Amino acid sequence: MNKQDIIIRPIRTEDIDGVQKFLLFQLKELFAQEGQLAITDDVWGLGKRYLEPANCNLWRVLTKVGEVVGTAAICTYNDRIELLKGWYHPLTTFWKKQGFKTIDEGGSAETVHMEKTI
Repeated sequence: MNKQDIIIRPIRTEDIDGVQKFLLFQLKELFAQEGQLAITDDVWGLGKRYLEPANCNLWRVLTKVGEVVGTAAICTYNDRIELLKGWYHPLTTFWKKQGFKTIDEGGSAETVHMEKTI
């Protein structure tokens, strides 16, 4: 799949069902383990978590025929990752274009954290 084959759009209320199905499938494939309840809660609460707050956004990546093949989300950090608890204050966390460095955990989940020394 190349760049011309995808469409990126912000989700709307009517998109939630399809995005939830995609995300739940991904969670099952990538995180088939205990301890992922906070992530699953985000999926079930997409509207409340990403549509209602002014400081959060969620985009869906679609094929030309409308199949969801990816998502991207930006939201205030909620301190849910045990390894990072207490590292980031919600009011002072910004992202890469604000000068943060990327910390890539690697692995099949491709989890990336961003950090900036102030």
